[in-house]
Amino acid sequence: MRRVQVRNITYISLAVTLLAASASAETLKDGCFSRTYSAGHLAKNPNQSVASILIAMVEGDAGEGFAGYALVRAKMADTAVTRDKGIVGKTFENGLFCKTLDEDLGNGQDWIKLGRMTCFAECDGGYFQVVGSDSKSLTIQTDFITMGELTDCGGTGYLGDDGAAQTTYKLSAVDPAQCEQ
Repeated sequence: MRRVQVRNITYISLAVTLLAASASAETLKDGCFSRTYSAGHLAKNPNQSVASILIAMVEGDAGEGFAGYALVRAKMADTAVTRDKGIVGKTFENGLFCKTLDEDLGNGQDWIKLGRMTCFAECDGGYFQVVGSDSKSLTIQTDFITMGELTDCGGTGYLGDDGAAQTTYKLSAVDPAQCEQ
């Protein structure tokens, strides 16, 4: 699968509006979704690398058959790995291009399903699949997504649990203004 190479994604002026109608996992709809994990949740899940996550889903032609893109911002939790990297509490970002998955990725991941909206980070920086979506929530699954500067490939942090084969994030719809910050 050919990845679209884009070095800069500007999101300062994103005008993201939530749609009142339901969106299936196969359709990309604009929305702003977020979750901040409590200290209790993080204590019960000591390998969870993410303390908070924000995803802006933006519908629109992104070229190469992509239906839009997702902008992901995550604050790193306090884990052995994030302490070792010196990134506890730091916030990282990445932009991903999204489309309905129509071909096998060939990576043997049995949780990846054809026909689902799948968002890919450039430079082979990982991907996530939308497994649930409506006007009030977004649920994604991933094994990793690199997080860092939007202007370069690679990253310092990552979206995914330390040592986990796959992680699920359940986010709630929030005011679109949160995705414009």
